[in-house]
Amino acid sequence: MEQASLAGAPKMKEVTHVDWIRGITLERVTVVNKSEGRHECIVRTLKNTELVGQCDACARRHAPTQLRCAMTRREPSPLVEPVHYVFGTQTIVPGIWELDGGQETFNSSLSREVWVQRAPTAATRSGALLLGL
Repeated sequence: MEQASLAGAPKMKEVTHVDWIRGITLERVTVVNKSEGRHECIVRTLKNTELVGQCDACARRHAPTQLRCAMTRREPSPLVEPVHYVFGTQTIVPGIWELDGGQETFNSSLSREVWVQRAPTAATRSGALLLGL
């Protein structure tokens, strides 16, 4: 996995892939460094048109040719739980995840977050829980 530098503000060109998609907000999460349950991430916030249309399968900006995308199909996104989903498969990332130290925002669409996995599974219907949002 390529790693982007978190020193200074991240650039869109550093986001070479998407690992997770956050339910409800549909933000794209790229893990740039991970060690022992600690995941340093770059997060891309959607444009308003993508959020309203519920773009849930496009890695960068909405692509009308992406047939897996709810926005293309003009259907509601099934990613309605406040958890992380694996990008591409839309399966839930299990565990109790806590946001460590808040969110560092660099511009209107990019920010940095650090997530720490506190437990491998959660006592919820989905088996996952995000703390600190």
